[in-house]
Amino acid sequence: MAYKDSIAYYRPLKNLTFGLIASASDPAKPETVQAALTAARTFGFLYSIVAAFGIFALVQRVSRDEWLALTCAGFWLLSAAGTSSAVWVSAQNIAMAVAFGCFAFVYADKFLMAETTGRKIRYGVGGVLLFAAGLLCYDSIVALPGMFAAYLALRWLQKDLSSEAANKGAAMLGLWVSVVVGWLFLRHHTGAISDGAGHSVLFSPDTSRMQVFSASAWFFWRHSLMWFWPFGTLEIGGSYIPGKSVSTASLIWGWVFLAAYLVSIPALAWIGIRKSCKLSGLIALGLAMGIIGAFPSGNFVPLYAGPLGDYYTLVPSIGWSLALAAGSFLLGRKTLELLEPDSRKVFPILAAAGLLIIAVNRIAGVFTMSLVSARSQQPVDMALASIAVRPLMVMNQINLADGLVAQDKPGQALPIFEDALQTAPWISRVGYAQALSRMERYEEAVTQYDIALEKEKETERLLTANYGKAVALRKLGRRQEAVQVIQRVIHNTTYRHHLQMVAFGIVVAQEADDDETARRWLAKARDIYPDNPLIDQAAAAANLR
Repeated sequence: MAYKDSIAYYRPLKNLTFGLIASASDPAKPETVQAALTAARTFGFLYSIVAAFGIFALVQRVSRDEWLALTCAGFWLLSAAGTSSAVWVSAQNIAMAVAFGCFAFVYADKFLMAETTGRKIRYGVGGVLLFAAGLLCYDSIVALPGMFAAYLALRWLQKDLSSEAANKGAAMLGLWVSVVVGWLFLRHHTGAISDGAGHSVLFSPDTSRMQVFSASAWFFWRHSLMWFWPFGTLEIGGSYIPGKSVSTASLIWGWVFLAAYLVSIPALAWIGIRKSCKLSGLIALGLAMGIIGAFPSGNFVPLYAGPLGDYYTLVPSIGWSLALAAGSFLLGRKTLELLEPDSRKVFPILAAAGLLIIAVNRIAGVFTMSLVSARSQQPVDMALASIAVRPLMVMNQINLADGLVAQDKPGQALPIFEDALQTAPWISRVGYAQALSRMERYEEAVTQYDIALEKEKETERLLTANYGKAVALRKLGRRQEAVQVIQRVIHNTTYRHHLQMVAFGIVVAQEADDDETARRWLAKARDIYPDNPLIDQAAAAANLR
């Protein structure tokens, strides 16, 4: 029944960080939990800084301009992508994937220029290992070979790449493709499953991959807005329902925008080559890296079509920040050329004004993100604000209702749950069942838990559904059934409420006159949680020693 995934295998850095933080916290001591949360946020911020260093190194390598590289890293940090990775605890592995990917890119470029055997081995092996590390942090960095290929193509068109260097580049791409094949093999044989259309709760079960693919350009447009307007919206947490979530006109506009975006890449590259304008070529490279980086998670491949969130923008943002920084420098240069030679003393003022036109959105974005970060401390307010973005945000309705249940307001949560389930009956019912249980409607709660157990795929929710069902069964006096439910999941020590579930199981087993099971669970609990007061309280309540 449990959902089999392989997150422990291909996200080791995130698991290591979270594991160290979790090991230092005790659920029975709220102050340690708060300290652990602060530590997690600190790690996330530091990882985003490391990612910015990676982007600096990459841009400095391809442009040979430290100021451009510094500007690019600054734009990335101030962007919605960079700031969200800094404040969103769960995004730290994505930021590290960006960092590893950028450093792998740098090593690959150094491999092209290496002349001695020692340097070739050092940079070749380093590039492969860094790319593999990036894949073990986050899936979307799989786009790196395509981004590097775009860089090689630009240098080849600029006649800045020798045949020997081109052959080395092809060899590095071959090694990276081999790493991708091995990574896919690992994922497949460790149980990873697709979270795309037909598998994700964000989609109706009858939503086809082609229907989600048809909206990919629109999603791309919505995310691109964030780089030009501080209040560009993120399409995250909403249930995409074809024909309802987005109008036909909006879908068409998305494809028009994408077509214009794609045409601009060769046009800018051609201008850069024809006019010997290096910055124009870098803008083209940045835009190319942006669209290539969007492919793995942007629903552009109909074989895989999944839900989108702000994590979608982090890998494409490597290219977008390069394009934005190069564009700002080009604007400053053109401003200088328009001035008379004897008027160059006013260049700093005009250049600063030109840069401000672009940078003001990033600065405003910082304040926007600060507001979002502050609001995220109040999950109910956050959910209320996000529901107002567009209709059919049923997942955010669920989040809002879950928050109300957590605040012990099940009466307010129930109508929100029911409205969301009426729109999208396929979504998780675990929170709805919890609200019913809080309202002492235990029979209905058991029914909803049973539906959840049939449909749910995510491990944590499955465990919560079993635990909640057992609690409701006990309230109904069906203690033996409750023991049987706990029996199925008590072995899973990774569950965040495992301690409470074991303590509950000990008590309910004794109430069901199953002394043997109660003592067995107590012995196991004391091995896992030695000297834990909650286990001691459960033993006392069950009259066990």
